[in-house]
Amino acid sequence: MAEKTISINNFQKGIGQSPYVGFEELRCLNTTDTPGVCYPNKALVKKSVAIVVDQIEGTCTNSNTLYGFSNENNIDLYKYSNPTWTELSGFDASAIRGIAFWKKFLILVHSDGDLDANDSPSTPGDWENTFDNISSGATDSSTYDVPTLIANNNVLYFGWKNQVLNLSEVDTKTFDPSDNTTWATDVYATLDLPEDLRITGIAELGGNLLIATRPSGGAINNKICYLFTWDKSSASYEQIVIQETGINYLISTGNLAYIQAGKEGEWYVTNGTSVEFYNKIPKALLPSNQNIFNGACDIWRNKIYFGVSYSSTGTNLGVWSLDIRTGAIAYEYIISTGEYGQNDGVFITSITVVNDKLVVCWYDDENSSFGSDTVGNAADVGYSGNKSYLVSQYYQLAGALESKASRRFDINLTKPCGASDTVKVYYRTTQNGAFTTEITELAMSSGDQHKSISKALTKIKGIQFKIVLNGDAELLNFEMTI
Repeated sequence: MAEKTISINNFQKGIGQSPYVGFEELRCLNTTDTPGVCYPNKALVKKSVAIVVDQIEGTCTNSNTLYGFSNENNIDLYKYSNPTWTELSGFDASAIRGIAFWKKFLILVHSDGDLDANDSPSTPGDWENTFDNISSGATDSSTYDVPTLIANNNVLYFGWKNQVLNLSEVDTKTFDPSDNTTWATDVYATLDLPEDLRITGIAELGGNLLIATRPSGGAINNKICYLFTWDKSSASYEQIVIQETGINYLISTGNLAYIQAGKEGEWYVTNGTSVEFYNKIPKALLPSNQNIFNGACDIWRNKIYFGVSYSSTGTNLGVWSLDIRTGAIAYEYIISTGEYGQNDGVFITSITVVNDKLVVCWYDDENSSFGSDTVGNAADVGYSGNKSYLVSQYYQLAGALESKASRRFDINLTKPCGASDTVKVYYRTTQNGAFTTEITELAMSSGDQHKSISKALTKIKGIQFKIVLNGDAELLNFEMTI
């Protein structure tokens, strides 16, 4: 009988929709930067030290600087310029719900609609507090985030509950929050959406605004949500129905926008006219009910990075990615405390790209700590402690092979293991079993690059592999021959 070979490669395909059609897991591995190879990501490194003492819920950037606010335990405002965090003061002490950097000013949106501004946020006395109010007498927005967007027309848009409001600079003048003749909130059109919705995100696509929403308080059918498109001037809008409970993340790039909606990890793509399913996190890898922070999403180096959070134990909590070139999904990063839901909840509260760095803000319930991480530098070692690994497809072997023994195992790296690098191979013969059996003859450490062994695994009906990579080990392929 001809030999049957199982090959594990093509890591760039990402996680499959089930273990019967592709990889069951890809954790903390880089599978795209070097096609055909996978290796541990550079681990997230904590940067906030003792400065950040609450969960950062909203951020904005200006050049090389990030600004973020918190409300959970304290009303705080922070500034981050790699590698230093600073706490700021002098702004209005009421709850902050939105933030933007516009016209050289940091703009804060408070829950009562008041706006604060400062062109030198590190200087407390320079704040122009309550220079305007956008609420138009509406009730307090303390339970809602206020998404912001600086559109191509240089107008600052706010998602205030179910309304799209704006702030614009008066023609021939330069915006100055101390001079109310330099700005307007009524030159550009505003938009009212149905009252039983709230806005969760705003993006721009082809000159139109895309407005993500979810039901407010369950007032409408909670099995559908709406994406609205608006030309920024009409009194009317177009709407696209999505069969999900609400839109969590919305991000646009090029001529497409990407949408994560519902509770089961589905991603969709839109050209502004229609919406199509794109990919999803397999249900088996998701917590039973995610906690969503709408600011925990950004695009970096052709991948959308987004948070998966949960308030209790549930593995796979942290930062995931969606590759917009291939559609591949992977579980990319565990926060710097090492907690990924194995002991308690993890909240990814914001993800922001600043100065070509991914900045991840989080709350670790197990350690009752808050913080922010960035990806380690090139000189840093990748993940260790067996945190980075792949779980292969589950291979169902044909009937005639059930009594056959495996003949050979081969594993190949692109380079010899360094002093801190190790590789381990585990297997299980039932899809729901535990990976407790290691093929110790294939274990690799300093100096190892290739291993080929003969080993008999008799009367197996199916098999699945877990390959653990520590440090900077680079896996090229793994094969099992029967």
